[in-house]
Amino acid sequence: MECYGIVFPENCVSYYGLHDLECLITIWEEVDCKVMGWRYPGNLTVSDADALRSSNLREIIQNMKSVKLAADDGNDDHQLNCYGIVRRVHFT
Repeated sequence: MECYGIVFPENCVSYYGLHDLECLITIWEEVDCKVMGWRYPGNLTVSDADALRSSNLREIIQNMKSVKLAADDGNDDHQLNCYGIVRRVHFT
């Protein structure tokens, strides 16, 4: 915390990559996205996963938080990325 200004998420052992899949999954779950989301770390292509694994923790956390925020703001693509479904709001 004193050195990097953040506490490492569980399963993450360094600030800089390469991070293992368990670290990425922990961060994904901490931002409250779901396993069925298209960008769930276990669902990524090898090249997308490698790019994310190579990022520093702050970049990974910000990336995943931005996916969640965009999903919650109604962005269909990011709802698929975070939740695996598009949540439509219907007004009567």
